[in-house]
Order: sequence, then structure tokens, then C-alpha cells
Amino acid sequence: MIDQYGDESALVGLLDTREQARAARFVNPRDRRRYIVSHAVVRTVLARYAGVSTRELRFELGPSGKPRIDGAGLEFNLSHSGERALLAMTHAGPIGVDVEAINPEIADTIPHRFLSAAEREALMNTAGDGRLAAFFRCWTRKESFIKAIGEGLAFPLGEFDVAIEEHVENALLRCQVESVRAGDWRVVPLAIDDGYAAAVTVTSTVVRVCQWDTPHEL
Repeated sequence: MIDQYGDESALVGLLDTREQARAARFVNPRDRRRYIVSHAVVRTVLARYAGVSTRELRFELGPSGKPRIDGAGLEFNLSHSGERALLAMTHAGPIGVDVEAINPEIADTIPHRFLSAAEREALMNTAGDGRLAAFFRCWTRKESFIKAIGEGLAFPLGEFDVAIEEHVENALLRCQVESVRAGDWRVVPLAIDDGYAAAVTVTSTVVRVCQWDTPHEL
């Protein structure tokens, strides 16, 4: 939980100049604090895995514009929403992660044309009291997938299907885009606190996905 960390003024020095400048542009103090904390945690965790100090950590842009650690071969992705932030990392290839607070107001801003016909039908067949959570399970799984392949919202979101059920081993059901083989990827739902949905996408060579919480002091 981002909000359980201490004063962000003690963490802002861990950010690089670009991140500090972006943090300063936040008007809402809560949003600024959450940005600083999540990015400070990311830098601390990644630096430990890369075997360098936080200040020595350098990023480069991959072929699709996603940041990665310069020379470390460590791929990572960050997502944050509300009081939660998720960092995913692996040496096994591209990775994407998404977490969303389950909020009907946010759901109303995401056009259902971004879902596939099969996903829309599955949601319509979901009981009314469970439909909102099912929608966010669907959306986080789709977001994690397009982040992993590095295409972002430019990728035709209606051309691939994910499962909306709560408990599945691999939520990626089908992809009709010729350049992307569904069999090369795993979309793994993540168990997270009530009121949130989350998923991570990894290559099919990844056999196990481990999940843990960071301590509230860096």
C-alpha cells in the first residue's frame, strides 16, 4: 500500500531529475506523494536486483519504447492505481502488469468497443452484481498484455480475447493479430486486495509467477 510509506520528502531524492520534474507538476498532493513513493520503491527494488546503487541505476528504451535497465537484461513494468502499486520484473523477456481500483466511474470512461465481441458477450452474461469486478478483471488482463508486447492502446484491442472468470491459469484465449502468437504469452491474474483487479503478462517460457509485498520502509 503506497499510503503506508513515510514522508515522501525522504524518498524524492531517489528519483532522477526527469521523475522529480514530473512529480513537481502534480497539483494534487496525494497524487504527487503516490507517484514519488511508487517510483522510489521501483528504483530501490530494481537496484538491488541489478546489483547497483539506486543512484547508479540507468534506464534505456527498448525497441518498443519501454524502459529497461541499461545492461542488466532485467525487464520490468510498473502500474499504480489508488493506494496500490505493482512492479513486475523478469530476466525471461518482455513483461507487462496492470492494477486498477474497481470504480464504476472509471469503468464508464472505457468504451466497450475496446473489448472483443466475445468479452462483451461474456460480460452481458455475468450477473449484475458481479459485472463490474468482471469488467476490471477483463481490462487489467488486456492492459497487461498490450504493455507486455509493447504496443499500447494502438494495438487492436478487439482482436484478442481474455477470460473474465476470476480463477484461470492463463487468461489469454485468442489473438487474431498475425504478428502476435497467443501461444507465446501467458496472462496471469494476480490476487490482490478487495476493491482492486490486477494481472501480469509474461512469455510462455515463464513457468512460475511469484508475488510478494515490499516492506513499508526502504
